[in-house]
Amino acid sequence: MRVVTDAMREAATDAHPLAASRGRHAALQRIHSAAHYYRLMGQELGAPQTELPYLNDRVIEACCVPGVWR
Repeated sequence: MRVVTDAMREAATDAHPLAASRGRHAALQRIHSAAHYYRLMGQELGAPQTELPYLNDRVIEACCVPGVWR
């Protein structure tokens, strides 16, 4: 149990929020989780590498920029 506690504390020292607000942080976490699960599902089913452009980090970052779309 001590090993797990130490590992969690060590990981927490490098932890940082994905966004300034809790809501946006939660949304980004769900997006990251969905991308991870889709990748795993594709591997399990033996499907070729599936492209998920809307789950790309750069696309997500661009969508999070406030302002009017141009």
